[in-house]
This record gives sequence, structure tokens and C-alpha cells, in this order.
Amino acid sequence: MASTGYWCPTISCKNPDCLPGKTIFLPYPNPPEIFEVQPRWPKADWKAFVVCPWCGQGCEYTFEDVRWGGGTKPCLPQNNFLLRVLLQCDQKDCASPVTIHLPVDISTTQKDRDKKLSSGSSNARCSKGHPPLLPPKILNAQTENDI
Repeated sequence: MASTGYWCPTISCKNPDCLPGKTIFLPYPNPPEIFEVQPRWPKADWKAFVVCPWCGQGCEYTFEDVRWGGGTKPCLPQNNFLLRVLLQCDQKDCASPVTIHLPVDISTTQKDRDKKLSSGSSNARCSKGHPPLLPPKILNAQTENDI
């Protein structure tokens, strides 16, 4: 029997000025086929700060914001990636980085990435509640297979 798709997790941008229905795909390793049971993910304490690829606004999302729908495998559209970026906290003595999740595609330049980080990270906080240093100082950036 041919597959009709896979379960894929998504979130919708929280910015009311962003075009309605703008879906942000989240990476999920080995998604089950759509006729199988929907995964029980994420956990109740899950949080992620994600920058919208369309409007550039960053917001914190929780497990309540995640929606599951049909998609292809892998769940991220072809040529798209989710970067996990660690930014330096603006407090000199704080060793906690600010974690940002940034959807990008293969055409995103470093300049575009940095512009999105600058505009979308102002509401992000480290684990101790401090904002990121602005302009952002990237400590580490890597693609994610699961957040």
C-alpha cells in the first residue's frame, strides 16, 4: 500500500501582523506514516524560542503550540533547515547562552541569518532571564534534527 504522508509537527507564528496560516515546520526524526498513531511529542515542559521565517519576529513556543498534520518525510520542506543558535547573554558574568531556533533555507546568506537573529532575538532570554547581547554574538550554530 502506498503511503499518503507522514505525521509532521508544526507551529504557527504568534505575530498577529504575520500573514495568517504561516506554518513553521519543526524537525522530527523518523516520523510515522499518517495512518499510524500520532507521536506523543513534545513533552509537557517543552519550550523553544523560534524566529518566524516570514515576519522575523521571535516568540517562545510550548508543547501547547505544536500541531500535527500530514507532510512529507523528512518533515522540513526540501532545502529547509532549522538552526539552533547559541547567542551570548548580555550579562558579562552570566555563562548561560540564549538559545534561538531559526528556520533557514539553502539560499540564506550569513548576512540574512544575522539580520534575522538581530531582529528576532530581542525577546529571547537565557536560562537566568537575561536577553542576548545586541548585536548578537554567535557562540555556536548547528542544524537540528529534533528540538
